[in-house]
Amino acid sequence: MDHLLTCGEFAKLCHTSKDTLVWYQKKGLFEPVYVDERGYRYYDVLQYDTFLTIQQLSVAGLSLDAIKAYLSDKSIDSMMNLYDEIDGMLERKISSLQSIQKRFTMMDNALEAYVDRACGSCFVEERNEKRIHVSDCVTCMEDGVMARCMGDLIHRVGRVDLVSSLGMKMVDGCLYFYVYGEGEEVIPQGRYACVYHKGSYESVEESVSILREYVCSLGCECSDCVFVEMVVGDWIVDDASAYVMKVFVEL
Repeated sequence: MDHLLTCGEFAKLCHTSKDTLVWYQKKGLFEPVYVDERGYRYYDVLQYDTFLTIQQLSVAGLSLDAIKAYLSDKSIDSMMNLYDEIDGMLERKISSLQSIQKRFTMMDNALEAYVDRACGSCFVEERNEKRIHVSDCVTCMEDGVMARCMGDLIHRVGRVDLVSSLGMKMVDGCLYFYVYGEGEEVIPQGRYACVYHKGSYESVEESVSILREYVCSLGCECSDCVFVEMVVGDWIVDDASAYVMKVFVEL
């Protein structure tokens, strides 16, 4: 008995809780080596590797039932098959996490760039080429129409991470939504005049007018195609009047 660890001692060794050990026992997944007449549980330090395996398989995405099935029939072949399954699960999870990280990194970069500039103050920046998927023309700014066009775009493209905020393209009096990806259209590399707009979608034309005047003051001809990227949307604020969009046009 002297070499055994109490439930609390083993939980501390494994960086887990006693409740987790009790839960695993109830599930028939991980048993103490000894339970005394008072119901106190005791574990062998050699059980550490088994517990660690359970924890890591669980984090990788394997269900407790699947882990239990493996532990009830352990062998070299079953572990090699499990390795293959886990490897695929981890690759998918890593890819998903990298996509989430990329999205939030780009959102953070966009916010940092915004806080360094005042809304309504125009500036020029270099932009790299980006391919985009573009929606059908949005015939009006009503919520239902916008939602339908956005939904049709996402359905056509497939799974969309919205790595950067959903964008809009305004050209020849028509409005389109776009998302980044290997789409059919391109936002070309080059110099762009930009301005941050604070307010709802409906009021963005005010900043478009300011931007066109700025482009003229530079002695440049303003492109008919204006792009709008969401920087602060309803995932950050509740009031549409507090939305922030980056409006830009190629010089």
